[in-house]
Amino acid sequence: MSDKIKKSEMPNKGLVKPSGAPDLKKMQSKVGKIAPLGGLGMMGNSLGLSPSLQLLMMFDITGSMFGYFDLIRSKLKEIITVVKGKASQAEFSVFAYRNHGDELGYKEVYYTFPLTSDQDTLFSQIETIEKGGGGPDALTCMEDCLQEANNINWKMQCPKALVIIGDQPPHGVVDPMSKCPKEINYKLEIEKLGNKEVKIYTVFCPGAEERTVNFYRETAQKNGGRFLQIEEIDLLKELIIAICMKETGKMEEYIKDLEIKNQLTPIRKKAILMLKK
Repeated sequence: MSDKIKKSEMPNKGLVKPSGAPDLKKMQSKVGKIAPLGGLGMMGNSLGLSPSLQLLMMFDITGSMFGYFDLIRSKLKEIITVVKGKASQAEFSVFAYRNHGDELGYKEVYYTFPLTSDQDTLFSQIETIEKGGGGPDALTCMEDCLQEANNINWKMQCPKALVIIGDQPPHGVVDPMSKCPKEINYKLEIEKLGNKEVKIYTVFCPGAEERTVNFYRETAQKNGGRFLQIEEIDLLKELIIAICMKETGKMEEYIKDLEIKNQLTPIRKKAILMLKK
């Protein structure tokens, strides 16, 4: 933490010593136990206290889907500002994936990043993600990202959500799981996420066969989330914000704020209704 920060501007006033170092005894009396030393080192998350939300957004970035990711990349600052206004300790991460078979054409076939509450860190991470891919078999390496999602530092005492945005399934839905070079069982990875109490919201962009649609629908149903089928790309940003409001129990408060500010637009209302019905 910079020495230039004024004491009155420091988060969790009363939990730090005059020098700016964390006062572990006071923290212990407030939260019931001393936060892990690793968390204390990450000052971006209020001295290692439990996050108020953990959100992982997982995108298909092949040619047909990159526009959805690019929209969120351009609106990320707005999304984080709105969410942190209601859940100040929220943590975010973005995963992105191509198809198996894209390995020869791209440096990275998929991207993963740790959860962070620091906006600048998240921005710098997603700027490294490059559009492209499609692979010879048109099937994604989503299963690799699902496996990596289980390695994230999910916290037990907070709401957790994974939002998958895509139009194609992982290997094992319309072809054998053995088609995945690592033979990853996507069903097992989804089950593990459920055991960690991670809710999965699937945002399906139309254009695939019935087995694919069923995969997106059943994945959300099994893990306590929602299956959300969209055609309007601009709806995606509002859906992600609404999911965060729902998971933090701030939906009604969020709606009232929008009404007071006369900002409950038709597209925001549609996103909210999709999650409330």
